[in-house]
Amino acid sequence: MKIPALPSVDCALLHEQFKPMDSRRLFEAVESLAARFGYARACQLIVTSTDKDVHVFAGDHRILISQNPQPLEPDGFRTALTTPFTGMIFPGARDAVDRHRANTFLSIGKGVTSLPPEMLQSEFGQMLADRTAFTTSEEAQRAFGLCEDLTKLMSGHNPASAIHWCASDNLIPQAFFDQATAGGDATLLHIRPYITSSAGRMGDGLPIGVTANGSQWLLGKMVTFEEARVPISWMIEATYGFIRMCLVRGSLIPHMDTFSVEGQDWQVGVFHEKIEGFDSWEKVRLVVLNHPKYGIRSHAPVKRSFVYKDVEDMKQRAVAERQEVHAANDVPHTAAGYANTSGARKSADIAGLRSLAITSAANTQRVARSTSLDGGLINRFRSLITGSTG
Repeated sequence: MKIPALPSVDCALLHEQFKPMDSRRLFEAVESLAARFGYARACQLIVTSTDKDVHVFAGDHRILISQNPQPLEPDGFRTALTTPFTGMIFPGARDAVDRHRANTFLSIGKGVTSLPPEMLQSEFGQMLADRTAFTTSEEAQRAFGLCEDLTKLMSGHNPASAIHWCASDNLIPQAFFDQATAGGDATLLHIRPYITSSAGRMGDGLPIGVTANGSQWLLGKMVTFEEARVPISWMIEATYGFIRMCLVRGSLIPHMDTFSVEGQDWQVGVFHEKIEGFDSWEKVRLVVLNHPKYGIRSHAPVKRSFVYKDVEDMKQRAVAERQEVHAANDVPHTAAGYANTSGARKSADIAGLRSLAITSAANTQRVARSTSLDGGLINRFRSLITGSTG
């Protein structure tokens, strides 16, 4: 699937002590992983490498690992620390940021150097995007996989008090990272929900909305869930479920189709839309159409809904669907395709999208500390931290 240009895949590990890995051992490990992920059989050291920093070219990709004997600036964690979801899954996040004294920074990119986000959105940058940025979900997920394995390597040598997965701005403890990646579920690491409420507070019977930050790198579009009076745990589960299903299918559920889970009586509408004020960014807006348990009954027009028997059935139906319908995510969005849009609309960049997500979550700032998930979902998240399954 086509995605907005992602300049690089980055991850920061926070450590309580500086304990660098030997550069020769690190280079050998990086070269082995680069070969395993199909980047190159051999790596070439870049001149910026040192006795503790290993920077290499692996084919036409660059892999940078920097081991630093000082903490990272706290401003880089500001949004993650003020988002309710971080408080739910990582109550000790602020303490981990405050007490870390060293860091390891990982970065994977294409080409000799990456273009700044604002340049990628220029006509010149769009011409070079395929060479300097990840532009499909498949190549982004390959870079994510390599970054995950490098993170495991570095945290295995020097435990991390926190891990900042930059693409989704997800700040998590190492135990959560270890368990989530062991399970092979990309959504737990690569999605960080922004939780919103127009009521200015959260509680039973009040409207809740979710913006799935990071979904743009997996599906090509930002997934948002329109506010509804449903439990936050249900909405987060449904958001994850929608993203997982699209990943299994290999394509987005088309515009004005519906999403549900077999055996459940709820139904969610899927709507593909432009993001107002931006030319090239799009979103998938999810809307609760029917959920009798919470008093939601609607007859909004949808084209069709599917019941999938199993994973293979999902894939087969997705292939047949592409032959039958013109799904919104399959329309090529080239520079020429946007030539007729109003010049007054500004081009979106990564910073702009982050700003959009932050703005959509503005109402959560006042209620972050009072928000909680129900027992079932929060216990599942906590099991990722403790490693328990009960």
